[in-house]
This record gives sequence, structure tokens and C-alpha cells, in this order.
Amino acid sequence: MYRILQRCIFLTLVVLPFFCCHSNKKEGKLERYIEKFESKYVNHFLDVSDHVVRHYSFQNAIKGYDDNKGMYLRIWYELNEDDLTTLKSSLNKNVVTIVEPGCDSCLVLSTNSLSKDYPLKYPIPSFGEELIELGLHSNMHLPNDFKLYILEYAKGKYISKDLLYKPNDFPEEWKHGFSKGVAISDERNSAIFWIEIW
Repeated sequence: MYRILQRCIFLTLVVLPFFCCHSNKKEGKLERYIEKFESKYVNHFLDVSDHVVRHYSFQNAIKGYDDNKGMYLRIWYELNEDDLTTLKSSLNKNVVTIVEPGCDSCLVLSTNSLSKDYPLKYPIPSFGEELIELGLHSNMHLPNDFKLYILEYAKGKYISKDLLYKPNDFPEEWKHGFSKGVAISDERNSAIFWIEIW
């Protein structure tokens, strides 16, 4: 019995620091990604050190690279019911609109298959990495239990010219711009925060 107790204590002392260290490295990496953006683009993100992060995806444009896709950061937090309620209440004060995934008036940022007469109102991310995380590789948008809270979006160039998304086949008026918001699923206790600049 004493030997089992010794092994448990040993494993706790050896394994626990590894997990703490891994968690701190992830937080540090996410904080560095967030710092790549002007604060006005990421001021809606939650503090990564205070919440469980399920998944994240980041793309940084590179000067001099001919095939830039702009910049984006998406962080998927797991939140409890109270945190989700508080978040939605806070978002409702600043939200432009709330849309369903796959809405007819949404421009999905990553596809080059848009017709020039696409009925666009709201640019949203493709959520490609998040769909893979959900095991929904063939889906074109997030499942319908998500609601997309669009906080801000605008047409125009918001990063330097050599970092912009090129080439793209988006409608001319939306060749470049930015979009930020949060996709929320009560069913999954999930909130995916995004900023996309293309």
C-alpha cells in the first residue's frame, strides 16, 4: 500500500508540472497571436488565461509572399452555461446582427467560387479548421446549433497592401475588408471568437 501511495505521489509530481507547463506555453502562444492585431480588432476576445481553449487557428500574412490570404485568428473557448449567458448579454449590447450559419446574405471568407451578383451583407469566416475539429469535414458551414454574432465588419484595406488577400474572386466591393464576431453554441457550451482581415 505504501508503494502505491509513493508511486501516486511521484507521478503527480512528475506529470502535473508537464501539464501546467504545456498550458502556459499554449496561453503564451495565443497571447502572441492576439498581439499581432491592433487592439480594436481583438478587444472582444476573452482572456485566454481565464478560460478553457478547445482549439485555435491563426494565419499571419507575410511581406513579400505572393499568395497571402490576409490575417485571421479564431479561438474556440469552452464555457459553462453561466459564462455563455453573461457573454450573450454582453454581446447583445454591441452586436450588428445575429445570423445562422450558411445564411443567404453571408460571404464565407475563403471560397473563390462566388458569383459577382452574390447577395452579400455579412462577411463571416469559413470555420474550416473548426469543422475539422468537429469531424464535419464535408460541411460548408458550422452546424445550425451555432449563432453568429457579427460585431463589426467593413470594406476596405485594413492591413498593408503586401499583406492583403491575393488573388481572390470576391465581389469587387468586398475584395478586402475585415470581420469580427463570435459564433456561439449553447448545445456545445462553445464560443468561437474571430477576427479576419483580408
